[in-house]
Amino acid sequence: EPIFALYCDGRRGIVLERRGLTSSGPTNLMRVLVDGVDRRLAVNPVRGEKLALRAVLPDTDAVTAALKRAPAGINVDVGQGGTLRLPPAEIVQMLAVDCGQQG
Repeated sequence: EPIFALYCDGRRGIVLERRGLTSSGPTNLMRVLVDGVDRRLAVNPVRGEKLALRAVLPDTDAVTAALKRAPAGINVDVGQGGTLRLPPAEIVQMLAVDCGQQG
C-alpha cells in the first residue's frame, strides 16, 4: 500500500495524503517544502484501517505554482511519520497543471 498520495480534489486543488501513520503526534499540520517554498497546511484525519492525514493545496498557493513550473522534489513532514522525500517527477508537474484546470 502506498504511504503517500497526490490527487486532484475536483475544485482546482491538490490533495496530499500521508498514509500508514501509527500516530499523528502532537501536530495537526503538514509541512510541505517544494523548490524553496515552505508551507504548513491544516490536516484532516481519514478513516480507514490505518491512520491517514489529508491536506489540500489550493490552486493559488505558491507551492502549487512551484509544482507547475518544473519537476521539483517534495518534502512532506507530518506527525510522527518523519520526513518523506519525493524525488522530482514530471508526472507531479502534470498533475498540478491538470488539477488547476478542473472545477
